[in-house]
Amino acid sequence: MILSTQTVLRCAAYTEEQKKYKNPADKTWFMAFSMTPEDKRFTRLKTASDSERVLLSDRKRWLEHLTAGALAKSTMRVIAIQGSNMVAFYFQDQLSADMEREEQVKDGKLSAKEADKLQEEWEEKEWNSRIKTLPKKIFHGILKFHAITMVMRVVEYIAEKLVDEFTLDRLTIDSFSHAQRLSKRSHDKSHLRKQMYDVCLWSSAIAFFADYGVHQAILSYTYYRYYSNKKSRRKLEDADEDDMAPLMFSFFTKSTSLFLSRSIGLVASAFGGAYGSAFYPGWGTLFGSQFGDGVVSTLFDELQPQVMNIDNA
Repeated sequence: MILSTQTVLRCAAYTEEQKKYKNPADKTWFMAFSMTPEDKRFTRLKTASDSERVLLSDRKRWLEHLTAGALAKSTMRVIAIQGSNMVAFYFQDQLSADMEREEQVKDGKLSAKEADKLQEEWEEKEWNSRIKTLPKKIFHGILKFHAITMVMRVVEYIAEKLVDEFTLDRLTIDSFSHAQRLSKRSHDKSHLRKQMYDVCLWSSAIAFFADYGVHQAILSYTYYRYYSNKKSRRKLEDADEDDMAPLMFSFFTKSTSLFLSRSIGLVASAFGGAYGSAFYPGWGTLFGSQFGDGVVSTLFDELQPQVMNIDNA
């Protein structure tokens, strides 16, 4: 980029003026307040160039997630997540059921033989039930993934109209690749953590916003279906106030919990990504981000009641 004549003259004037200052802080003050927007743009472009990447080079295209390679990766990712969740929740529920039966055996309500029989029946019933519902959950997971991705592209398009390319670059940068680039230039893990926290926070903001938007839409539609079906069953023209008030309270409670979960999850994901980058730049960044978000999601699962199933509404 070629500097303007005014910029060159201003730099020359600064060279003369800086001799008057003995305090380095004063020099910084003078330089900062003597830079025009063009000068600042040049500085930011140079910073991006020094980081060995082109601005907006990590930004995804509109339908890039539908290419064969990306589609295969996203599908395998959803299958792995849903499968691991099914197994984890199965063993968690199994442990709770075993503890409950042990208490009944201690109280004399069940014999050891009866408890063993109930355990076998529970395991067979629950495992078959979860295996049967797994394909449906995978299908819904794939739909949600692509819905969230499309919302992200829309938000990025809107952001392109509202912010400059530097801010948009921070919102669309690939934290995985950037962590690897930073680790090659500096071996200071403390400095790397600070930089990657900022990178992970900004680069995940749109994704978390899109995730919140999609799940909020699902939640709203679920309550709408429940309300409509309940109203049609009672054959009433207007909902009874006593029924509407608890329903609205439940909706706003879950909506607030969802918003807090995504907001705190964004910060936790950035922390996890930062510390994961210090441990192993790239894959550590990815694992740390997922771990931080997963911890917050697990905690909020205990606070937020399960959403009503629209199929049973």
